[in-house]
Amino acid sequence: MKFFEKIIEFIIYWTGKISFYVLFKVFYRLKVIDAENIPDKGGVIIASNHASFLDPPLLGIAAWKRRCVFMARHTLFRNKIVSFILKKWGSFPIKRGTIDRTALAEFEDKVKEGYAAVFFPEGTRTEDGEIKQGKPGSGMLIYNSKAKVIPAYIHNTYKAFSKKMKLPKVFVPVTVIFGKPIDFNDYFKKDAKKETYEEITKVLMDEIIKIKSNFLQEWEK
Repeated sequence: MKFFEKIIEFIIYWTGKISFYVLFKVFYRLKVIDAENIPDKGGVIIASNHASFLDPPLLGIAAWKRRCVFMARHTLFRNKIVSFILKKWGSFPIKRGTIDRTALAEFEDKVKEGYAAVFFPEGTRTEDGEIKQGKPGSGMLIYNSKAKVIPAYIHNTYKAFSKKMKLPKVFVPVTVIFGKPIDFNDYFKKDAKKETYEEITKVLMDEIIKIKSNFLQEWEK
């Protein structure tokens, strides 16, 4: 039985991945920069800015060589069919507005099992397209996972499908840029407390902002 479940999961996963790849290439002229910064194997965290519903599948496509897992808001799992597909794509539910220890523990377990775990340190989509301050809980997640973090900046998904839009726009070019891995080992030696989490979060967000700034400078040339 498990063999057939694996086959079904394989088919659903790769059907979704290839379909999203074609969609983003055709309708959003997807460009990926510095994907080689993502290690080929081993547990790692990919952390990005968040401006659109397009961001999770976009990161999963941009990090093509890795099987990514995601936390997604629990309301998306209410429909049994949608829930089944999301889980096969590597998503698991997290309750917003509270500390969902079950979801956080699953995230940490996935990293330790060797997956590339994706999350958005801002916590939710930006309202105006600008990168917001990261949540201290993001630092806690990194601290507990004890993993290297790949910072990423996603460009233009706010214009393609912002929080205020009911339907996405097509033919808006989007780009994903991956930064070099951040090693937080010095922070992991510190006490597990809010101040440590805030320091980790600030380092991460500063790096994402730096990637954005460097990209825009190059793009505007």
